[in-house]
Amino acid sequence: MAVLRGPKALVDLVKFLHQLSLILDSEKRRVETGRIFEQAVKARSQLAERGERGYLGKLASFLTSTAKRLAKKKRLDACSRVTREAVEIYHNLVRMDEVGCFADLSHSAHSLAIDLDKAGLTEDAVKMGEGAVMMRRELVVKDRKAYLPDLSCSLHSLAFYLDKIRRTKKAVEVGAEAVKVCRELVEKDRKSYLPDLSSLIHSHARNLGKIGRTEEAVKVGKEAVKMRLELVERNRKRYLPGLSLSLHNLTKHLGRTGRTEEAVRMGEEAVGMFRELLKKDRKSYLPLLSSSLHNLAKHLERTRRTEEAVKVGEEAITLRRELVEKDRETYLPHLSSSLYNHAVDLQEIGRTEDAVKVEEEAVGMFRELVEKDRTRYLPGLSWSLQRLAIQLDKIGRMEEAVKVGEEAVKMGRELVEKGFETYLPDLSSSLLNLAIALEEIGRMEDAVKIGEEAVKIGRELIEKDREIYLPDLCTSLHNHAVDLEKIGRPEKAVKVVEEAVMMRQELVKMDSKFTDDLVMSLQNLVRYLRKMGRCEDAKTAEEKLSSLCRTHAAGSCQI
Repeated sequence: MAVLRGPKALVDLVKFLHQLSLILDSEKRRVETGRIFEQAVKARSQLAERGERGYLGKLASFLTSTAKRLAKKKRLDACSRVTREAVEIYHNLVRMDEVGCFADLSHSAHSLAIDLDKAGLTEDAVKMGEGAVMMRRELVVKDRKAYLPDLSCSLHSLAFYLDKIRRTKKAVEVGAEAVKVCRELVEKDRKSYLPDLSSLIHSHARNLGKIGRTEEAVKVGKEAVKMRLELVERNRKRYLPGLSLSLHNLTKHLGRTGRTEEAVRMGEEAVGMFRELLKKDRKSYLPLLSSSLHNLAKHLERTRRTEEAVKVGEEAITLRRELVEKDRETYLPHLSSSLYNHAVDLQEIGRTEDAVKVEEEAVGMFRELVEKDRTRYLPGLSWSLQRLAIQLDKIGRMEEAVKVGEEAVKMGRELVEKGFETYLPDLSSSLLNLAIALEEIGRMEDAVKIGEEAVKIGRELIEKDREIYLPDLCTSLHNHAVDLEKIGRPEKAVKVVEEAVMMRQELVKMDSKFTDDLVMSLQNLVRYLRKMGRCEDAKTAEEKLSSLCRTHAAGSCQI
């Protein structure tokens, strides 16, 4: 290498070394491949140190086209190495202000990023996309009018790649820049660039929602819908798919912000459009229509239109069954989710027997999913078992309710033990329900033991958020006191129910809807105290109960 001093000779050497490394790589001679590749990098570094701009540009073009060929041949490791080297040269060229070669090179880089993503090398697509954006920013400085559309396109693609590898916050940052650039283009030529801007804004709204900036997602999503309505006026056949997707996503954002009435309206529009599209292309739009119906059912239930939610949910389930028959692995999670929600809705309208049948099917599907991916699907199975236990109890299948409830508790404990603290409230609910079921079949000692655990977790939860979790803790304390009294531990029962009374007094001050609950706890306290012969204490508690009933006219008052 020391003999070859000229820049052209160095470029030829680098090309030769890269080609040699690819031959060695194809023969799986990994150690030699790495050594030759390192020599190529050192030779390239000499060009950069000498400031040989023109030759570096030619080398960058050679490496970019080489990487493109490798991507198409699925030689992914080699492609990744060459891609990283090409990107390093782009950075050298930008530092040297070698803008002359950027027009062709940035086009090649942008095209290569697309190929890398298609080949599954999305991490490398991000690097290459960043290189394309970097060069096109330099070109825009030189000629804004000529290169601004290219910059907009590369920014859009880069945001897509970033979101794909779960760097969504960075995708939002890049997407915001893409939107800003495209707005400038729309101001000059609305007809040509409005489709691009509507697509950018649609993607940006989706990414904002993913990172929890939901109010912004709603605002941006509404703008996407407005633009796509304008486009549909121009060409319904071409732009209706985009509008239906924007409405579908906006529905989800609205639901997350609690604007369920508006979510229902938007959801009904999206469903109507997907039905229209389904008639022309069932295969493409069946998944989207089923998803839109699933979401609409949820929003209808939240607006107390539960009968309608049941009807819509049934249709979502029918479509998802069709999808599962074609691709069980992909669509079984979606069907299990729809069945779970549908069972809840059926329970709400009093069709408990039907709810049990649907929930049992959901449980069966979640079991199948847990076998394939326990970490991902165990929460769903735990929730479904919890719901099934409640429903079985309501139709008098007590022994089954206990068995299912015990399994729900076991899975809830597993989730919490694995560090999923967000599932602690669900475990608390499962324990509370199991304690009730155990009491109903006469397993009092077990009910007391489970009740103690429910109370313990409830205390832990109110340390984190007293306002949200205090009602559940009060219920656990009240029920636990009942169980303690039934197994002959009245002194302990009195202590526990006194705590329930104290906490429920706190709740009544916040909201009078808790008055009836306080009345029940006071009634039990009076009864326990009388049984223990503590007449003066019972009289004091009775006076509090009388005062409460006079003040609030509580419906459950019986002194």
